[in-house]
Amino acid sequence: MEHSALSDIRKLAPLIAKHADEAERERRLSRPVVDGLVEAGIFKLLTPRALGGAGASPMEFCEVIEAVSAIDGSTGWCVMIGGGFGQFAGLLSAAAAQEIFGPPSTVVSGTFRPVGMAQLAPGGYLVNGQAFGERLLACDVARSGLPRGGGRPAAAVCSGTAGAAAGIPAGGLRDNC
Repeated sequence: MEHSALSDIRKLAPLIAKHADEAERERRLSRPVVDGLVEAGIFKLLTPRALGGAGASPMEFCEVIEAVSAIDGSTGWCVMIGGGFGQFAGLLSAAAAQEIFGPPSTVVSGTFRPVGMAQLAPGGYLVNGQAFGERLLACDVARSGLPRGGGRPAAAVCSGTAGAAAGIPAGGLRDNC
């Protein structure tokens, strides 16, 4: 049986295709495409149902990524990154999972490959080094994976202007914080 998200992707296909050149030029997904993907619940496919997600299987999620990528590879990449973190919601406390994944329009992005350190500083953390990761136009939570003094990861929101690394122009790839 086909997951309903595949039907949603077919409906979004003209919009994704229409904005593909803009996404490549601007190096991020256009607002109409992000809004369409959020509205269709595409970024919430792996998020548990208890948190407002679809609770889709990894195979169903991969089929959706494949369908989006057939329309535009960069958009498929962003769906993979922006929707993939939902699978980790069950590893968090109920309160943390609700805060991060509960809001209907939340998109989580980030990286598990840190190259740097986050040190405790007044008001938060001072981040140095690089945290190569993806930045979506609508990313609400960015997971950096940077270790803090003590070895636990610290969240950091990255911005900057790096080239379109890895041949994914609209992926919003950044290599500096």
